Amino acid sequence: MRIKNQSISQGEKLWTVGFVLICLIAIIQRTSTQMQNTALPLYIQALGFTKAAAGNANAVYSAASLILRPFMGMVVDRWGGKRVLIFGTVLLALTVLGYGLAASLGGIVLLRALGGVAFSATTVAVSTVSVQNIAESRMTEGIGYFGLSSAFAQSVGPVFALALISDNDAYWMCFVVTALLLGVATLMTFFVKEHKEPVRQSAPAREQTAELRQPKQSVWIKLVEPTAVLPSVLSFCVFFSSSAVGTFISTYTKEAAIAGVATFFVVKALTIALSRVVINPIYRFLGNEKGLLLAFAVYAANFCLIFGAKGQLTLWTAGALFGFGYGLLQTLLNAAAVINTPKSRRGAANATYYIAMDLGLGAGAACWGYVADWFGTRSIYLGAALVQAAAVVLFFVFKKVYGQFMEKIEK
Repeated sequence: MRIKNQSISQGEKLWTVGFVLICLIAIIQRTSTQMQNTALPLYIQALGFTKAAAGNANAVYSAASLILRPFMGMVVDRWGGKRVLIFGTVLLALTVLGYGLAASLGGIVLLRALGGVAFSATTVAVSTVSVQNIAESRMTEGIGYFGLSSAFAQSVGPVFALALISDNDAYWMCFVVTALLLGVATLMTFFVKEHKEPVRQSAPAREQTAELRQPKQSVWIKLVEPTAVLPSVLSFCVFFSSSAVGTFISTYTKEAAIAGVATFFVVKALTIALSRVVINPIYRFLGNEKGLLLAFAVYAANFCLIFGAKGQLTLWTAGALFGFGYGLLQTLLNAAAVINTPKSRRGAANATYYIAMDLGLGAGAACWGYVADWFGTRSIYLGAALVQAAAVVLFFVFKKVYGQFMEKIEK
């Protein structure tokens, strides 16, 4: 086998109608997710519950998404991303409306679990349909631009949610608007044309014959794509630390009397967007390995700055470093998770990647909540930086034991 760098073919168009449409749907869906993720921890605390309770509610959300994630990948491969995306957005809208009606922690946790199921469906489906609309030679570039939807969502979502809540704690308004946005995304999905790859037709006849002679695959292999595992483990570390910001940055800035948290979200999102734009030059000049190490260094530095923040300028600088490092890591690792996967298994590969995301966000939300209660909210950001140092060590261990796993490998 040999390693092949992705070369960009000028003859292959990236911005097709299908790709643009699925990007718009992703923007709406992810903005809605960011809105509820920002509002819900504050809503739970406004009802009189602890920060640990808010973290545990998010952990339930991620756990439910995690449990269903492998099956969603298999369902998307079998039934198509469009159907699954419609199901997920409708269910997510209903659960968000339910938050405003729930007055007990138990009711919120139950709705959060259902929301996790819906989130599992929408993320796997929208990512798989997007990959289906990207030319193979422009995969890293296309995933980078598709990731701009996440950057936009992280910029607009939290700010929009905080503006709707305002000083009157109008959480119900935030939940209603979120549900309406998801309704728009559902309607747009009906116009998506997906390119589903049949499992048998995608392989040469001799490979099909050989495949039929192989022993039956285990359930684990059917649900989780092996080629996506190593990048997904590193992604777990990225998302584990990001939950410290997503769940507790608003609480932290309130306790530390640091203004400008809304600007932090904007700066973070702008630099995520910047990272998507410059991903192709970084990929060309540094390659995936050096680019990955650069991203880890920048990402870890942001948590150190948050840990030592005394004012707005430091907080905003941290937001810029967070966005740039996070954006690069997400793009490079997501591309690595799908690039060596057969087209008929792209749903499973995306599911594997998002399993890591669910585990990271869920475990992080729960762990950082307890750390905040025991040692103070500031301490969780030092811990988040140490997690990224551990991720770099894991990268070198994986490279030594398993060889190259970040580039396209031709057999």
